[in-house]
Amino acid sequence: MRAFATSPCAFDLVILDQEMPDLKGTEVAEKLTSLRPGMPILLYTGCQDSDLTAVAQAAGITDIAVKSLAIEDLLHMVDKAFNFKEAPQEYSGLPI
Repeated sequence: MRAFATSPCAFDLVILDQEMPDLKGTEVAEKLTSLRPGMPILLYTGCQDSDLTAVAQAAGITDIAVKSLAIEDLLHMVDKAFNFKEAPQEYSGLPI
């Protein structure tokens, strides 16, 4: 949060876990989007339900990733967050 608050335009994308020690990912997202509206934010969670989806949408979260997500699916979500017209068909050689 401190790094983002100091320089919000230095970030292209934020990926948050919903369950963090001090705040929920949705709470952090609200703070981030208040500093930089429209910031692409992906929320990573172990359990997605309609309540979380509604809260995430209200917090400005771009998309929700459910844990055990394949790297190809995560990269597709990143492409979608940046509004690319079409995600690459294959990803290779990417460090995890």
